[in-house]
Amino acid sequence: MILVTEDVNKPRYYTAVGQFYLPQAYLRREKKTEPAKALEVYKTAERLAPKFAPTYMRLGIHYMKTGNKPVARRYFEQYLALAPKDATDRGYVQQYMNSL
Repeated sequence: MILVTEDVNKPRYYTAVGQFYLPQAYLRREKKTEPAKALEVYKTAERLAPKFAPTYMRLGIHYMKTGNKPVARRYFEQYLALAPKDATDRGYVQQYMNSL
């Protein structure tokens, strides 16, 4: 996954939403530098696909884990505004917000 999506010659073949999956691969590698790389790509995904709700949830989780509660809340609120009303993870996001 990482090898293919990091290839500078390949991005034209992927939609902006495809940028959502690369940071998840980074975070699964569990290297110290990966959270910063993941955040950078999530921010790119946010810019390229501003209506793609899952990016906002992941950014909210990032900021919640790093202790930036106001920014986490803002991203979770954006997720809830964009996600379908029947999204199965809405309850989890609401719980995250309640814990902030």
